[in-house]
Amino acid sequence: MNSPNIVDPAAGGPGGRSTCALVESTHIGEGCRFGAFSHVMAGCELGAQVDVGSHVVIEPGARIGNRVRIGHGVRVAGSVVLEDDVCVDAQVAFEGPDEDLGGAGGRRSSIVVRQGARIRAHATLCDGVRIGPRARIQAGTVVRRDIPSLAIVEGHPARISGYVD
Repeated sequence: MNSPNIVDPAAGGPGGRSTCALVESTHIGEGCRFGAFSHVMAGCELGAQVDVGSHVVIEPGARIGNRVRIGHGVRVAGSVVLEDDVCVDAQVAFEGPDEDLGGAGGRRSSIVVRQGARIRAHATLCDGVRIGPRARIQAGTVVRRDIPSLAIVEGHPARISGYVD
């Protein structure tokens, strides 16, 4: 078993940020940056030039494409797929099934965020949703259904308020 990497940017590691991140995965692309106190667990995959904010947890099974930005305080569950050029702002929540309401017995279905989508701060994506390419999820939005490509959504529950030009 490989020992985890402690990334300390202040000591010459990637990213130029202070303090340490714990990177256990061996599937990390070139040029990735890790913020303070982040934990990239074994069994997840990160593409090239991924920018991970501070206090981020990326769980086993998560798949993250190239040039993805993950803001501070995000937990990326193992059922999440973030395609290339996705931007996830701070404190976004990726939610699993509600076991009290007869969810899938704790099993998660994938949350997929397609290429170029942007999820603003404090948004919540519920289990199994698909976010279309270049869609925009506004701050604080709760997404319970699939969102088409180029849609701009906001509110609780999410409603389409326009489309990206």
